[in-house]
Amino acid sequence: MKVFEGEVDFKSKATGETIKVKGGEKAEANSNKLSQAGSLDVGEEIESWLSLRNAENINWEGSDEKEVGITPSAPESGIKTESKFLKKLPIIAVIIVIIIAGIIIAWLRLVKKRENRF
Repeated sequence: MKVFEGEVDFKSKATGETIKVKGGEKAEANSNKLSQAGSLDVGEEIESWLSLRNAENINWEGSDEKEVGITPSAPESGIKTESKFLKKLPIIAVIIVIIIAGIIIAWLRLVKKRENRF
């Protein structure tokens, strides 16, 4: 298993063992155990999938990928590695700025009211 971003719990159906695999890492499983397989070069992996997508006359007959229903493919626009959180970050930043501005304005009005009392 290869993880591009985030973190995944990889659980063995045979043994019940679970390992955490983080973005940029890969893990392997066999009938006996799970094991960390080391780091993953995400850029290299994307390139290999894109070149596979562009290859002609691929015969998946008899391959493990075919048996489990996995067909390597990538979206026509390429593989996206940006997380949903990063896409929402500008909106979150604007909301935080508005909230902070509101707090500052309320505080300044309160200070001004206190000064007018004396």
